[in-house]
Amino acid sequence: MNISQKFRGWYTSTPVLRFIFGFLRTVQPIAIVGKNVYVTKYIDVADVLKREDDFTVYEIDGHKMKAMGSEFILGLDASPETTRDREMLMQVIKREDLVTIREYIRNLANELIAAKSDSKRINVVNEYARFACAKFVGDYFGVPADEKTMMKWQRDCFNEAFVNLNNDPRIHEQGIKAAKEVGDHLRKLIKERKGSDQKLEDNVLNRLIAKQKDNDWLDDEAVRRNILCILGVVENTSKVVTQIIDQLLNRPEEFKKAKEAAEKYDMETVKKYAFEALRFNPHNPAILRYCKHGA
Repeated sequence: MNISQKFRGWYTSTPVLRFIFGFLRTVQPIAIVGKNVYVTKYIDVADVLKREDDFTVYEIDGHKMKAMGSEFILGLDASPETTRDREMLMQVIKREDLVTIREYIRNLANELIAAKSDSKRINVVNEYARFACAKFVGDYFGVPADEKTMMKWQRDCFNEAFVNLNNDPRIHEQGIKAAKEVGDHLRKLIKERKGSDQKLEDNVLNRLIAKQKDNDWLDDEAVRRNILCILGVVENTSKVVTQIIDQLLNRPEEFKKAKEAAEKYDMETVKKYAFEALRFNPHNPAILRYCKHGA
């Protein structure tokens, strides 16, 4: 890590950003610095996020996804096509799946922790949170791959699309390569599933394929585009889990209460502790938008 990367890591850290944004909220809630505008009060931030035609995402990360051949809903601005994709995903990623998902994750988490019982140490990022998410992508979303390979694909694609603000050529090259490999893998899976004479398992990819017969627009490339929602699963979730655990470990009393709630399967209480923990170290402390028409 060079000096520039270390400095960037420091000034984008939560304590520094909290101080800067707190100061701006007091003296200049909407601050203009060069071509950038910093919006720091809740009511103004909410206004920006609601005005999807004025403040867009394509110029931030959507164009990178397009260059990678991996456009999906997180990089697409409001449009009839985006609404159609969102509604389709809501049909195949079902609210009633949540009970099954919780049970799946609970069992998998117990397995991963039990496997490390002898050493009593576990790498929360790569051996727990990220690994569990990669396996979940295979089993629930129906996109199986070697977990380490899936973790690398997701990390490289995510870094290029959402993190590489300085257009580092190394990150760009890795992202392009990973996106091609993911795309090829998905096309192969879709072709195999559609050519199978066996009853398909119930997972998100297979639900999308089943929807094709009733939706003329949902060709194989549209299926691939929609199942690319998996690129928002591993890096986002593993970071959130890690930061929640980190904050709870720094607060023994709260950690004890959250643990007791988890052991009782009291998910509502666990959720409250999780979101409160994230308030101290948010997953995404700054949200970027491009102003197309002037505010």
